[in-house]
Order: sequence, then C-alpha cells, then structure tokens
Amino acid sequence: MGSKKKGYFDLRKIIGVLFTFYGLLISGYGLFADPTKAHDHTNLNLWWGIVILIFGLAFLAISFWKPISVDDQNE
Repeated sequence: MGSKKKGYFDLRKIIGVLFTFYGLLISGYGLFADPTKAHDHTNLNLWWGIVILIFGLAFLAISFWKPISVDDQNE
C-alpha cells in the first residue's frame, strides 16, 4: 500500500497570490482615480478589480482547502 505525500509545489497558490495582488491594485486604482476618466459613467477599473480579486481569493481558498496529495507507491 502507498502512503500519501503532501507538500509538493502547488501552482494554484502562486496564481492566487498574483490575481489577488492585481485585483487589489486595479480596484484600488479604480477607487482613487479621477471620476471624469470613467468609461461611460461606469468605473470599469473598480469592477474588474473586484472580479479579479474574487478570482484570486477563490484560487487561494481552493489551494488551501484541497492540498495536493500524491500517492507514493513502492512496488
């Protein structure tokens, strides 16, 4: 029987951190940008920053909720 190993390199954490960072950056810019530069009276930077932030946080939540486990089979 094989045992399960944890601690392998998980790319989901890096992707989640990057998307979370970019989401915070873009939504922060949308909060503090000049409102006269808003496209069609909708602050797209704010809304897309929030979408990207939620996407990044979902990646992080999934990577911590379901960690990678690989079966180690020694035959």
